[in-house]
Amino acid sequence: MGSVPAFCSACGTPAAPGGRFCTECGAPLAAPAFNRLKTVDPPRAPLPPPGPPVHVKAPSPPARPTPPHPPQAAPLPPQAAPLPPPPAAPVSAAAPATTAGGENPAGRLVANIFIMALFWALAWALADFAAYVAIVGIDNLGFEISDPYGMGYDLNLARQNAAGGAAGGALAGLLVSLPYFGALVWGWLRFGFTLVFWIICELVIVQNWDSLAIETVEEFLVVVGFFGLVYGAIFSMLLIPQKPGMGNLARVPLAALAIALAAVIARYLQFQIAA
Repeated sequence: MGSVPAFCSACGTPAAPGGRFCTECGAPLAAPAFNRLKTVDPPRAPLPPPGPPVHVKAPSPPARPTPPHPPQAAPLPPQAAPLPPPPAAPVSAAAPATTAGGENPAGRLVANIFIMALFWALAWALADFAAYVAIVGIDNLGFEISDPYGMGYDLNLARQNAAGGAAGGALAGLLVSLPYFGALVWGWLRFGFTLVFWIICELVIVQNWDSLAIETVEEFLVVVGFFGLVYGAIFSMLLIPQKPGMGNLARVPLAALAIALAAVIARYLQFQIAA
């Protein structure tokens, strides 16, 4: 422990062997200090006096890199004004007109003619049969038409049947005509024309009953079919729209035949029941 240290503990200058003072700074040489490894510590500089505590700020985290902005598209060039719509194709005059639902007025007209003919013929037969029963009586229904001495279809009875047929036909024509024609003036005029012509046909049959020499049911059906054909032709002409064309001419005989056939069948059934 009394040996001289190898270095000055103040300035670190190597000490002279056997000396007690440092040859450089003159400080006394103390005994050397040993560390845990039993080696001589190197000289250390004096520690600075303690100062106020210094707060060390923690380093801030690194800033996140900003993602690059997507490249913006170039502005669109100014658009031109929209083109005007193409002109509508001219509608052919020969094309049939259609309604909003796609229905053909010509087909609707033909259907109404057939429906009206059927209703009118049935109403005519029912009215004639009711008038016959009301005048002759239920007990005399078995009389033959050709019996000149019985209470068959004589002049007075024919007039009554004409009135009954006109009333029944008017009712049937009204029910069928109004949904198709509506309450228009021209529709009412057409309905009036058909009603007047129907009464004229009935009166012609009545006034010429004897001169027509009707003695059998077959002859009567021929007369009824003839007047039904004439009536159907005129009635169809009144229903036809005011347009030229072969289609209008074709509907006239079709409607006339339908009316005549319905009238003949209805009259035949009536007389079969009355026989």
